[in-house]
Amino acid sequence: MNEKTIESAPNTTFRNTLALVSMTLLIGMAGAAISSMLHLSRMNSALIAVIVVGLLFAISHFKGNALGILFVVALTFFIGFSFGPMITHLLYYRSHGEGFLIVSFGGTAISLLLLAGYMFIKKKSGDLRSCSVFLASLVGGSALIGTTVFNARTSDLMTGIALILPLALLMMYLAIRATQDEEKDLLIATVDTYAPFDLMSIVKSK
Repeated sequence: MNEKTIESAPNTTFRNTLALVSMTLLIGMAGAAISSMLHLSRMNSALIAVIVVGLLFAISHFKGNALGILFVVALTFFIGFSFGPMITHLLYYRSHGEGFLIVSFGGTAISLLLLAGYMFIKKKSGDLRSCSVFLASLVGGSALIGTTVFNARTSDLMTGIALILPLALLMMYLAIRATQDEEKDLLIATVDTYAPFDLMSIVKSK
């Protein structure tokens, strides 16, 4: 992939894809919230792995097809729904894993939505550098406000930054990669964001 492909994306396609990716992350947050309300016990880790890998292969198979959005929604919801109890178990029940997922998915979704709004106002292309600076400033600024205005604990804010910023930067980068074609369908661009690699081809080549 050349330098131009990595560094920028058309404005309209990129910002609309960011908005739809945000919606899929909110679905994941809803899955985590439902899991928390139902107080579900931890699922079998092997079963979780099989389902997640299966959904990833389904998304890869439908790369370039709008039907893949169904598997994207299923993936984000399932991760939110099933990973919370597993994270809680890994943390020896000292913290609720669902809370980590709600913060991570919800914070990332809001960050990407605000980035999409910024792109709309500025009428700029999806530039990797400026988008990264915007996201870092947004998350860091939110943490600063949380400290000075709401007297939030530093440890909680650092945890929030660690959960939100890497995921937001990753999804932003994948969205730029997926939206090089300004005429690409929005649903297809979103599916391609979740399928940066053709897993089917990789397996067949083995």
